[in-house]
Amino acid sequence: MSRKMKNSGVEWIGKIPAEWEIVKNKYILSDIYSGSTPSTSNFNYYNEEGFPFVSISDMSSVNYVVKTKKYITEEAIKDTNIKLLPKGTILYSIYATIGAISELQIEAAINQAILALTPNSKINKKFYKFNLYTMKSFILSNINSNTQYNLNLEKVKNFYFVLPDFNEQERIANCLDKNCSALDNAIEKIKDTIDEYKKLKQSIITEVVTKGLNPDAETKDSGVEWIGKIPKHWSIKKLKNILTDNLQYGANETGITYNKNLPRYIRITDITLDNKLKDDNKQSLDCNDSNKYILKEGDILFARSGATLGKTFLYKSEYGLCAFAGYLIRATINNDNIAKFVFYYTQSYCYNEWQNRIYTKSTIQNIGANKYSILDISLPPKEEQIQIAEYLDKKCADIDAIVSQKQELLKELEDYKKSLIYECVTGKREIYERR
Repeated sequence: MSRKMKNSGVEWIGKIPAEWEIVKNKYILSDIYSGSTPSTSNFNYYNEEGFPFVSISDMSSVNYVVKTKKYITEEAIKDTNIKLLPKGTILYSIYATIGAISELQIEAAINQAILALTPNSKINKKFYKFNLYTMKSFILSNINSNTQYNLNLEKVKNFYFVLPDFNEQERIANCLDKNCSALDNAIEKIKDTIDEYKKLKQSIITEVVTKGLNPDAETKDSGVEWIGKIPKHWSIKKLKNILTDNLQYGANETGITYNKNLPRYIRITDITLDNKLKDDNKQSLDCNDSNKYILKEGDILFARSGATLGKTFLYKSEYGLCAFAGYLIRATINNDNIAKFVFYYTQSYCYNEWQNRIYTKSTIQNIGANKYSILDISLPPKEEQIQIAEYLDKKCADIDAIVSQKQELLKELEDYKKSLIYECVTGKREIYERR
């Protein structure tokens, strides 16, 4: 017989079992603490032998924090009144990667983007974490509909949580722990497989854009350490020497709401890792000199700063009329060479190595037109470039198809996990006690 349900009064929670309660987070916490960051300009506050200092990157993708990238000194703790949190403290991110959940396995301090949460005796700790996890979809839907949405201590204190009796909390938490552990293992295996296919793809690209398709071709030293040997009839050229025009920065303009009668305005964030344009959050460019920034078939865009520094994009006319933004740089390849071959070169390990060496010479992670212009590229004759590009089109399409299938399976498992947790935590799926 199905259990009797009632309306929770909270939209995202929906119906819950009649005997369950809805409570605000602050009533099931014994402590909530917001972190802070000691001044990074004071070198006495940081060293490698101090106390672990957690940032979002340390906790956003792991269930338990066992190490950190930064460490703070006792002086920093005394001067700024930062708390050292005990092992077992629940961490919750409120900036950037909003809604990430982890737990300390070490004594540590946290920065201002993270809250430390300590549930009281009314709620099972694991059940509490599953409540937080269930909140994430609701929070993300608010972010997607409101670009200004953010979290703070007061908002988190007033989250609504589901509260069955303690024994049922424990039963639900144990069941979810077991099932989610199995799902997480399956998810990690798929992610590892996807990573392996992506590495295979990059290895194939690197091999043929530096060695060609003939394994018996006579070779010579390229003169570039990270490229190594190349076929004897190939050459090494700087990017600036295979362009029709100088490298060009994009428009330093603010985009407007997308209008199909105006050029689409391509920003760094619009470009996916697999060289496609995202369909969401599109913008247009409406300025008097927008024609200067209209892309042509075969134009290559280089990202010059930010988290996607070095990422490249090959424009195709099928994307429609497009202009490009200021954090991108346009390269127009001349008629003696094939744009797609040059683009494939930018997907190689050689290109990655070049980027890494550029980083080490600069305190600011930024690659401007002056640096991109001297990028060394291994180049075969034009006809061979065409053959290699066609070969890679086929090889990469085959690998991309496999990766796409794996990503669909990954999404199915992740969606199932979300659904399972939501249904169990809100009582829509009943967990029976084993006899």
